[in-house]
Amino acid sequence: MSFVDMLRERNKLYGTIKFVDISSGDYSQRRIKGWTIKLMFMKVYMKNILA
Repeated sequence: MSFVDMLRERNKLYGTIKFVDISSGDYSQRRIKGWTIKLMFMKVYMKNILA
């Protein structure tokens, strides 16, 4: 099971994660408030450190 699969499974209980396929043709940074991939990873990383 991949990390994403594990998150999707856990999200069934909480419904708090919105998954976005950044490789799809209709991906737009505007839809995710202009966040770059680097910023998203930094936020996830910092949240894990502070938790």
